Amino acid sequence: ESDGSVEAEEVLADLTIYFPFIPAESLFATVVEWGRYAELVDHDTVAGRVPLLGWESAAEVRSD
Repeated sequence: ESDGSVEAEEVLADLTIYFPFIPAESLFATVVEWGRYAELVDHDTVAGRVPLLGWESAAEVRSD
């Protein structure tokens, strides 16, 4: 079962593919900052994962 997060390296790889002319690390930092501001995502630097915040309640709504 999914824990509502993805590997940070996977996000960096996708950013590199979709935005090849923008430094991926800088763009990743911007995405995480805005995601935290909007309370959508966080970045767990210890685990190297980017969790989607509030995914549990969204999954419950979809299953109802």
